[in-house]
Amino acid sequence: MSCTSFLIGCLLGPLLQPAGSLTDSTFRLQPTLFATPPTIDGVVADSEWAGAAVASNFIQYEPNLGQRSPLRTEALVGYDSLHLYVAFRLWDPEAPAAQLTRRDAALENDDAVVVVLDSHNDRQSAYYFMTNLLGTQTDGRVANDGRTVDKTWDGAWQSAARRTEYGWTVEYSIPFTSIKYDAGENRTWGINFGRSRRRTLELSFWAGPLENPFRVSQGGQLVGLNVPPPVQRHQIIVYGLSRVQQATVQQATTANLDAGGDARYAITPEMSAFLTVNPDFATIEADQ
Repeated sequence: MSCTSFLIGCLLGPLLQPAGSLTDSTFRLQPTLFATPPTIDGVVADSEWAGAAVASNFIQYEPNLGQRSPLRTEALVGYDSLHLYVAFRLWDPEAPAAQLTRRDAALENDDAVVVVLDSHNDRQSAYYFMTNLLGTQTDGRVANDGRTVDKTWDGAWQSAARRTEYGWTVEYSIPFTSIKYDAGENRTWGINFGRSRRRTLELSFWAGPLENPFRVSQGGQLVGLNVPPPVQRHQIIVYGLSRVQQATVQQATTANLDAGGDARYAITPEMSAFLTVNPDFATIEADQ
């Protein structure tokens, strides 16, 4: 090999690597095993999050793909035997935009944050959990490396947000019973963290640059997880829908209440059985 060929290979080699190949070394976190879980109140206290793994230096997806975000963002990660905990510190000289209050709303139209969790580390599928300053929650499942997004999936998880002097903060608690996952010692899960800013139409992520906001194969990794099988195998989500009807001015007003629920039983961490009673078709239609 000539000296010229060697120099060209050294200079161009990193640029010719396939997309997402940097995640093996650059975007890797080893989360802290918390002895005492943080209180999910939106206040990211140093005493509660001491030793947590920190992701920073977010990369723009929009409007300037691949460039560093001009706004400082930090995502903190820890866990215990029952939950995954995530916190965000979001610096912003302007007040965050927060208007959406309906569950499963398009929160990317607000200032919001998202956690994309590949709990099988198959780099093809994931769950996503999104919230804004008002505490509105949006969640769903991703398949086919981000090409398929199921917005109808609803999980039980907790989040809270607060305004601060420098911007705003968010805390998450995601129960392991709400997801299917790869249990055991020294496990690796895929993960990414995102932030949207309505004022500048910016969407940025920790691991990137991404070809798609839900491109699971280009996300980062959580390593060294010691995750037991779920203790609580069952989960029930109840919902209600009210209707008010009045045919004419002379007729009395009548109110109707429909109720239903979803039940989930975790047979194993990777397999679950589901039962739905009186499906909430109004919510399903809104999600599509």
